[in-house]
Amino acid sequence: MSSTDNSSEIKVGLHIPSPQLYPLEHVVESAIYIEKNGYDSIWLADHTVSTPVGEEWPPVLEAWTTLAAIATQTKTLKLGTSVTDPHRRHPAILAQTATTLDIISNGRVILGIGAGEAMNLDPFGIPQNKPVSKMRETIEVMKKLWTGEVVEHKGEFFDIPYGCLVPTPKKKSIPVWVAAWRPRSLRVTAELGDGWLPSAYSPELLRADLETIRRCALKAGRNVGDIEPGCILPTILTEDSDEAKEAAQELSVRMRVSIAPSTLRSLGYEGPMEFDIVHWRPDPRSMRVLMEKAAYVPFDIVKRLITYGTPDECIDRFEEFAEAGLRHFIFLFLGSIEMRKNARRLCTEKVIPHLKQLS
Repeated sequence: MSSTDNSSEIKVGLHIPSPQLYPLEHVVESAIYIEKNGYDSIWLADHTVSTPVGEEWPPVLEAWTTLAAIATQTKTLKLGTSVTDPHRRHPAILAQTATTLDIISNGRVILGIGAGEAMNLDPFGIPQNKPVSKMRETIEVMKKLWTGEVVEHKGEFFDIPYGCLVPTPKKKSIPVWVAAWRPRSLRVTAELGDGWLPSAYSPELLRADLETIRRCALKAGRNVGDIEPGCILPTILTEDSDEAKEAAQELSVRMRVSIAPSTLRSLGYEGPMEFDIVHWRPDPRSMRVLMEKAAYVPFDIVKRLITYGTPDECIDRFEEFAEAGLRHFIFLFLGSIEMRKNARRLCTEKVIPHLKQLS
């Protein structure tokens, strides 16, 4: 998990954010395409809603059932959530849902989980108390239930007097990847995670947080190599360098709201921070205010979290991520439908072959 650790091969995935989770046939078509063209995984945002565009609410499909549809049309593609949370589903229901998808897909599921966002919870009156602690306990309970044995558990959030889930997953358990960037959630990754799934990172931040995970994992007596480092990478990939930069400047305005304040601070941003989307409701008025406040963040800060340019320019950047320890590149292609399709094609033709050679 360091720049000198090349024990695991480099893998490539595609992240589909909530605004793109409709219509279903487009999502399934994307999965079929990437499986045929060198990708290893597909990841769906697990949201109840998406951020409004003006007064319009984008349609959003539920992630797990959408992944089930993808599973029936693919054979090798890993199927991940990016990410679910510990608030909307009891861990027994979440564990059973993941197991069912694992059986449908013949053992291809990765359960990505984070501490949760207000946008998925507040509009529906779902409480979000002690999110990191609840995430930890949810992971612990699911891992117990996946053994197929009777589970007795009494914790801070869940009381399971006599629980047993059968059938069990296709393999020993289902990999749990933790979306983490703060110290407490990084410790959860190190102690319980099978993978790490942050988003919008720079190579320098990735290297630093991987070192934190490494230290915590060793302290917990874990094999560091058992934790696969992944990252969702906002990417603009075009044949024209100037076009890519212009698109990055335009699209970064909306992207600012999804960057963790701790990430911005670590990059040297010292301006106002009242736009953390984790704590904001997604109604149109709130989102307008959110965007206004996020506009204070200069592009020189945000551009360090976006990979943009020609295939050769992006490859140079991706090599920095690989050197920092990244092993599962999960691309979030930005821009219009045509820009994203073109980026997907260029990635297939130019980027993936190069990344696979770095393994």
